[in-house]
Amino acid sequence: MTLSPQFRTRGFIMTANQTTRARTTDTNDLLGIVIDALAAKGRLPCPRPFLGLQNDLDSFDISGLYLEQHPGGWVANITFEGVSPGEPNTIGTPDAAPFPTKREAFLAGAMLLCRVLTGSGKLPFFLTEDKLVVVGYGTGGFSGLFCLDRPLPWI
Repeated sequence: MTLSPQFRTRGFIMTANQTTRARTTDTNDLLGIVIDALAAKGRLPCPRPFLGLQNDLDSFDISGLYLEQHPGGWVANITFEGVSPGEPNTIGTPDAAPFPTKREAFLAGAMLLCRVLTGSGKLPFFLTEDKLVVVGYGTGGFSGLFCLDRPLPWI
């Protein structure tokens, strides 16, 4: 798999709008996919790290990970629930510099989600041409070697 150079150097920003389900273009449970993979690898549950996010978002529950189409590509956003009305409830990849593919946007969003949940942006899975794969040994309740896969969520 080859990622564009911008994937490796991209920063993450706070978006200043409220996000609603109606604004999303991808309704798959991307949040659940990443959380399940982290749990299978034994990285969740863990104490939630303090990252110093704006508006004290470190203390709010994550309610979603979604991809959104913008002119020129895709962005990934993470939403938080319980945020005061009118306050930003979303962090994500920059709207002004979208990724060219859903695949790259998903990977960037998954890395950001891993960082928010565990303190590390290391992904708990890898992608093949058409599958998301988690492998491990003796983690997440598995007693031995395991390999889990599922179709890529945007295919």
